[in-house]
Amino acid sequence: MDLTPNKPSRSFPVRITCRADLAVLCELRRHVIEAAEQCGFQGEEAVKIEMAVDEACSNVAEHAYTPDEGDPTITLEIDLTPRALTIHVTDRGRGGRPEDFSAFQSIGEYCRMDRQGFSGLGLLIMKKFMDEIEVVSQPNGGTRVMMRKYRSEAA
Repeated sequence: MDLTPNKPSRSFPVRITCRADLAVLCELRRHVIEAAEQCGFQGEEAVKIEMAVDEACSNVAEHAYTPDEGDPTITLEIDLTPRALTIHVTDRGRGGRPEDFSAFQSIGEYCRMDRQGFSGLGLLIMKKFMDEIEVVSQPNGGTRVMMRKYRSEAA
């Protein structure tokens, strides 16, 4: 693994559980960008990983819990291997049905005038910026989003 000189390397895997609140996303993004850089992703590639994870975390903060739930949490798990960066975003919120998590296939499809509402763009971003994405969710059973990005020399 290429590590940036003079930058301490973090031990992985990392697991962070915190309150599902938009105010903590900046801190979670910092951990993601650090992991991406430590895995060898730089520049635009690292920013795309950060944006994909930010979308998943924002979805938890904005949609996973009802306003009256007392302890809404989000868990971010980051793991590095020589081949890939894998990130899981998990909540214990209201979850949903598979059709609730279907992503548009392109920005053109998203821009169609007959679509229902404005949801789905975040999933499209995750799908376009990462090599693999898997969403597992059940009504009242929470949601787990797995995202993986392979290093180009290992693909």
